[in-house]
Amino acid sequence: MQSRLLFIRSFAVLGVLIGMTTADAAPLVVNFTGTVTNNDGLSAFSAGDTLTGSYVFESTTPPRGTSNSDFAVFDAVQSLQFQIGSYSASSDPNNGEEIQIDNAPGITMMPPQNDRYGVTVRRSGGLVGPDVDFLELEGFSFRLDDTSNTVFSDALDPLPTSLNIADFDATNFFLFFTSDEPTATVVGTIDSIQVVPEPTSLLIWSAGAIGFVGVRRFRRRRLGSTR
Repeated sequence: MQSRLLFIRSFAVLGVLIGMTTADAAPLVVNFTGTVTNNDGLSAFSAGDTLTGSYVFESTTPPRGTSNSDFAVFDAVQSLQFQIGSYSASSDPNNGEEIQIDNAPGITMMPPQNDRYGVTVRRSGGLVGPDVDFLELEGFSFRLDDTSNTVFSDALDPLPTSLNIADFDATNFFLFFTSDEPTATVVGTIDSIQVVPEPTSLLIWSAGAIGFVGVRRFRRRRLGSTR
């Protein structure tokens, strides 16, 4: 009986400890939605089309060596997928596509000087999607801009693990198509964004929590049997 209690307790502690570790270091999933505002003449898209998508990023990825407190790039995006109407595209996993953080107040570059959270994936990094009107998919990006410059205080800080769309006053996405000539860009707005734990990490943490519940119930049964 005692060995059974010890096993349950050990399982619970291990599950929670692993869950805490993966919560700090595990990939996070970001879900987003948006709306097309300009199709740039491409037949596959129309103004008003809905964008849905998600990407997985590693929150503990360090910034590139050239980054500084005003501008930092993190090769943190492990995979991304999106759909606009019947058009869909995705990136190969673990290609390290980028998240960009701008902390504008101290920056010396030309304006606009905004705080910015941006994500970019490119064909060269594994983004794959159908051609449209004989143009190849070149890249997808979105950027969340804060003109009040209050969202970020240091671009070198760890990547944010939560995002609130209300903190940004300009939220746009861009879908780039190209050949030798011409090029076209589908433009739209990002309407919602939400960071959630990756299912595997959540499952491990939940297992630990369930283990603790099992310990409590086991103790109650033992107390009840001795009365």
